[in-house]
Amino acid sequence: MPTTTVAIIQQPSAVLDLAASLSLASHYVTEAARKGASLVVFPETWLTCNPAYTRPDVFHLSVDNRRRGCGVEFGGPTS
Repeated sequence: MPTTTVAIIQQPSAVLDLAASLSLASHYVTEAARKGASLVVFPETWLTCNPAYTRPDVFHLSVDNRRRGCGVEFGGPTS
């Protein structure tokens, strides 16, 4: 049975800098391929880095959820 080597990238992107993140991605993919990976996986939104603090609608939703005892804390002010 054929096997596939998968590399899972757990390195930071260049926050809010698409060009720099693409350069980093190219570096990580090249390095993973050099080490034998035929599939390279990045976390969701890694390339565009969509932090909650840049989206007030998401940030305020997280604050409301936290007040009700659910949701994930993104950091920042709570009021």
